[in-house]
Amino acid sequence: MSRSFKCFLFGLIGVIGCCVLLPMPDDRGATQEAFFFGWLIRIRELLTEYDADWVVIAMVMGAIGITIAVVHAIGSWCRGFKGWSRKRSLAVIGLLTMLALAGIAMVNLTHNAAILFDLPHWQIDHSAARTRKLNNIKNIGLGLFGHHDAEKQFPPGGTFDANGRALHGWQTMILPHIDQAPLYQQINLCESWASPRHLSVFTTPVAIYGHPLAEEHNAEGYALMSYAGNVHVLGGKPMKLAAITDGAANTILLGEVAHNLKPWGMPMNSRDPSLGLKHPEGFGGKKGGGVAFAMADGSVRWLAKDTDPEILKALATPNGGEGAKAHEIPD
Repeated sequence: MSRSFKCFLFGLIGVIGCCVLLPMPDDRGATQEAFFFGWLIRIRELLTEYDADWVVIAMVMGAIGITIAVVHAIGSWCRGFKGWSRKRSLAVIGLLTMLALAGIAMVNLTHNAAILFDLPHWQIDHSAARTRKLNNIKNIGLGLFGHHDAEKQFPPGGTFDANGRALHGWQTMILPHIDQAPLYQQINLCESWASPRHLSVFTTPVAIYGHPLAEEHNAEGYALMSYAGNVHVLGGKPMKLAAITDGAANTILLGEVAHNLKPWGMPMNSRDPSLGLKHPEGFGGKKGGGVAFAMADGSVRWLAKDTDPEILKALATPNGGEGAKAHEIPD
């Protein structure tokens, strides 16, 4: 075996080893850093978590020895027991090991590359997107409380004219309380949100109404909202905070949605949490195992996607008498 071939072989094994040690990203949370340098973190994790099992190590070493002996015996038999050295046996074992590592590495590397280049906004760090989402929900909740302080009640889910035509939703009513007063002043509350004169208003995205990994506009050009109100609080007539007798900390105010997003100007943008967190017309997160909600006391909480429907129903109703049941949800 020539020196150049040995250098090539060791270099290839090193590169393959790095690829094998690359950590699998979580769903769409891959980043360039994890793609190229994550193997260093993986090595550290393996060293800290590894607990040597000498029985297993002895079995592995025995299996390797037997494999070498079998390869050497086959090679010697094929060459008539002449001209077959131990170095050749070791070279064959090294080649087989390299091929196995290459197969594992290519599967892992292909998986990582597919996730990385499939991201709609791959430059956005997943943790940063989550932080922004939580801040959005928190600020929308503060806007609702600002409206309550000014009007002594939460806004209704929607307003309607004398003919029953929908005019505006609760999202429009809280604009002055989320630093969007100039946008609010362009809206005629006596005219439908879908009126042509409002087109320039409701095609304008409101930063805290969006999600960093969601579409900003629908096919008609209206700016979308990635959050919805609890229909039991922001769905019918205006509700006062004092009417939430189950406890503000036990009542959902609004939450994130992942499917069938509505324009932020559309009235009645509210959903029923008791539908479950996987229902297309209910609440749900983009990725991961949890959904973010703002509670009626101003706090933000995560609920697992497999949360018991009875607990969701208890958290949905403001005065259903299920306050004790709502306490069963883990923090």
